[in-house]
Order: sequence, then structure tokens, then C-alpha cells
Amino acid sequence: MGEKVYEFVDLDKEEAFVQLCTTFGGVLKDNTIHFNNSLVSGKLCRCVPEKDTWIRKWKLNVSEKIILRKMPAPEKEDKKLCIVYLLNPTIFTVKKSMRSMALSHHRNNVFFTSEASLDFSVVPKQPFYVLDLAITTCWIERQFADADPFFKEAL
Repeated sequence: MGEKVYEFVDLDKEEAFVQLCTTFGGVLKDNTIHFNNSLVSGKLCRCVPEKDTWIRKWKLNVSEKIILRKMPAPEKEDKKLCIVYLLNPTIFTVKKSMRSMALSHHRNNVFFTSEASLDFSVVPKQPFYVLDLAITTCWIERQFADADPFFKEAL
């Protein structure tokens, strides 16, 4: 079988989250997409603990190869920093341009900015668990609003 490619720029946006749900035959209820079909089973939960922060918890199983292709965000948008924690990283592959990187149990975190273009794929028929967090640079700046000016400029 071939692979199914899903391109997105920003899963933090409502329309992208709904499109992911629709593309893979899920049902969206209370900020959670429930999947129960021949392609994907499990759920994807999201929350926004405060302005400019997003957390998603992935607990899924795919029956064939799916590539989640993260496209670069437009320059005009606020830059985001993203960290992805993979509970079972050995079944994942991350690809940037033509360079593919299989993850090992020693490399279970992937850090990137919203400007990056990356492909994420997972070995089919293996349950996987992922936690991803995205924050804007504005959020970081607010956290250090009362910091020393030298530190803020370096940041």
C-alpha cells in the first residue's frame, strides 16, 4: 500500500485541527478527536492552558504509513517554538528536506520552530504515544517581562 500524506502549517489553529479530524475520519468532541476506522484508531486530545500555548496528547495506532508533513509558517505570523516528546521513539522517522532520521530510544525529543519544514512518520500497526507543546515567542517574552534588559535583549 502507498502512504497517506497530510500537510499542515499549524495544528494549533482550529481549522487545521478540524481538517486533520476530517482527513483521517475522526469525530471531534470536547477538544478531542476520536478515531475508530480502518486507517486510524485512538485519540488526539488538545488543550490551550493559556494564551499562546498549546498541548496535544496523541495516543494512536495507524494501519498504513501516514506522513504528517509540517510546512513552514508564513513569515508574518508570530514565531512558535515546538517540542515533541515521543514515548516510543524507535518507531518514528523525522525527515527534513532529503535527510531522514530514524529516532532511537536516546532521542525522544524533537525541537523545531514554526519556520521548519518536517515530515513525521511512524511504523504502521504500532501504537504510539506523543506529547507535543507549542509556545509563541510572545508568550516567552511575557514570562520575562520584568527581567533584566540585558537578558531580554539576548532572548
